[in-house]
Amino acid sequence: MRPSSLRQVLQELRRLTDPLRAFELASTLSRLHRVQGGEELVIAAEHVKTVLDELGVESELRVLRGRLELERSWFFWEPPGWRLVGARLERRRSDGGWDLIASTSETPLVAVTHSPPATVTGRAALGGRSGVAVLLRFSSDAYYDAVESGAEAVVATHRGPGVRYYAIFPRPGEALKAPAVSVEYERALKLDGETVRVTVESEYAEPVGPVLRARVGDGTL
Repeated sequence: MRPSSLRQVLQELRRLTDPLRAFELASTLSRLHRVQGGEELVIAAEHVKTVLDELGVESELRVLRGRLELERSWFFWEPPGWRLVGARLERRRSDGGWDLIASTSETPLVAVTHSPPATVTGRAALGGRSGVAVLLRFSSDAYYDAVESGAEAVVATHRGPGVRYYAIFPRPGEALKAPAVSVEYERALKLDGETVRVTVESEYAEPVGPVLRARVGDGTL
């Protein structure tokens, strides 16, 4: 989109949008885990379409299903559809019980997007290549390197604040086995040498992608 076209869109949106309604929409969308290829991304587009209808803005929503082979033009593999049920990271206490370190009840970002479903118990090691690898610099390549070197699960972190969004982009037809979670930096450092349990409950599905088009000003859909 050209800068002039983007400015036109923003100006038109400011003219049409009620600030409180915009806040309500943003609040609604933020509750959805808008994962590439996932159904909640479609739900988010449907919410936006509803608002456009209320404003009298002509729009059209299409939902594309199945692989589009976008890796031909993207810099990463096209992800499959993915639905998150829940994820958690626990640390074993000296009495044999478990302490909850992080879970998706706090934020969906605890689950690394597209992580396979599994439960793994093992010894955590910073930069490790076996058991549970705690990676201070996470990427799809770092995940694959750790797993190929023997890691059965991965804990991702970063030096900034909060829980960071991370994703794995499975290669077409590949079945991932090592679950992956994301936690705050200080929590991750304290895991080194501890026995931990990584649990991810998720499932893969046919990818879906919404395409929402709207008429702005004298433009065309």
